[in-house]
Amino acid sequence: MLLAVDIGNTQTVSGLFNLNKGSDFPNELPLNSFRVSTDKQATAEQLAVVLSGLLKLSSYNDPIKTIIISSVVPRLTGSYQKLADDFFNSELVIVNHSLKTGIDIAYPNPCELGSDRIANGVAAKIIYGYPAIVVDFGTATTFDVINDKGQYLGGVIAPGVETSINALISNASKLSQFELSKPEKVIGVTTTKSLNSGVIHGFSGQVDRINKMISQEINQKTIVIATGGLAELMAPCCATIDKVDEFLTLKGLNIIYKGLPDKQAGIRDKG
Repeated sequence: MLLAVDIGNTQTVSGLFNLNKGSDFPNELPLNSFRVSTDKQATAEQLAVVLSGLLKLSSYNDPIKTIIISSVVPRLTGSYQKLADDFFNSELVIVNHSLKTGIDIAYPNPCELGSDRIANGVAAKIIYGYPAIVVDFGTATTFDVINDKGQYLGGVIAPGVETSINALISNASKLSQFELSKPEKVIGVTTTKSLNSGVIHGFSGQVDRINKMISQEINQKTIVIATGGLAELMAPCCATIDKVDEFLTLKGLNIIYKGLPDKQAGIRDKG
């Protein structure tokens, strides 16, 4: 089995795939998926306990032959290397700018680009076509742009929805945590409804504005794909989002692994 892991600052999402290309490739869904909070200090032993427990919950008992990760938490990359070596006896593939992923990165300094954004770009290009924009609702709200040549052009990084909420709550004594939902009206008649309206409409307006500005700047009509933990909630409120793909990043990791030349399989980032 192939275990694809997207390690974010807030959450870590894992998915199981068959090692060989299925009939739905490249748009394969994970056979099973797991979303847990990211523990930035987790050791390989702790990761092994968590992953072993999650895998036992799935109905797939085949051994994990390969782990492919995208990580924005450098401290955990080493823990996953040890996890693969000591607990799964599997090869480890670490996505970064130097890996042959099938997408040309037009960044002047490609090493600045997060590996999750590379995976998103690959999945968008291969599955949905280009030009394209990926909006990822995570710790940050990121916008990844694929131009009409299929190149990763660049993007936008904005404060994430929940990150902004937490910052507001922590700095306003009379405000408390609330559950996000699609507001019935713009005008809220309680503090909670007012907050909810401000967050949903404020961020959806931001997304639409940025998407329109990107399309104007590159002078190309784009398909816009939303992913990330809040995509299902936010997308219906955004006029510019065309598709929602909950597993876009995991699909990108799956595509990258299955498209690697043999000599690159098992590549490890020692930097």
